[in-house]
Amino acid sequence: MTRPQRRTREAPSPLLVWGPKQSLQLGTIARAETANALVTTRYLALGDGTAEKTGREQATDQVSRWAVNHHLGASQVAVQARTARRALIVRRMSSAAAPGTMRVETTTVLTEGRLVLGLGDHRASHDLSIVMDGTYGHPYLPGSGIKGVTAAWARSTHQDSTLREQVFGRAPTSKDDDGTRGQIVFHDALLDGQPHVITDVLTPHLDGANPIPVRFLALSNTRFTLMLTGPAGLTQQAMTWLLAALDTLGFGAKTAAGYGYLVKAQ
Repeated sequence: MTRPQRRTREAPSPLLVWGPKQSLQLGTIARAETANALVTTRYLALGDGTAEKTGREQATDQVSRWAVNHHLGASQVAVQARTARRALIVRRMSSAAAPGTMRVETTTVLTEGRLVLGLGDHRASHDLSIVMDGTYGHPYLPGSGIKGVTAAWARSTHQDSTLREQVFGRAPTSKDDDGTRGQIVFHDALLDGQPHVITDVLTPHLDGANPIPVRFLALSNTRFTLMLTGPAGLTQQAMTWLLAALDTLGFGAKTAAGYGYLVKAQ
């Protein structure tokens, strides 16, 4: 009996392969104002048939220009519609809870300088990785990361241990200990308005080799809405910690170089 061959896991192929015979040319992406950025930056390959540069280089240049000019495809209408849906969810959550048992705390923050999210994600076919949600292709701040940076700040500044356990929970200490669950839910931070996208460059220097510039996308002057839910007093305390963490520790990559700091929007 012949054994069935084991299927290897292959990387997703691009939606369009670069080459002179393709019907979709480089100039097409410039007109796609509302294209899904998740698809465009990860899977889309473009070409115009010239041999001056490789197709990958041409596509990266064109996609990055599109991302800057069209805000990663996040139209103002789409962002506003998603904000309205989030507000509806907040109202439903508030009305479903017993009076005084749960609070929804929201605050808008603004990037101070540049923000880099998802740097080094090799799934991006054009080396223009940035964290985007899987439905809209909009940049966002993952709730797990928000909770992590807040917990790190609270721990490093020696906040009250009882409050920390109530907010974040406690990991098990033995096989007979189940730990505790935090009472605060850290939701993903969604865009508040269109993202301001810029192209940045990282230039690694290797001994005996020429520097190789690596282009990546970053956000600047972009607003996000933070959202926490939980018991009233505890939720307000967690939001205070979160704002302090984003202002002092930052969020995302390259915080040691001054990236990733966010402050409460005025």
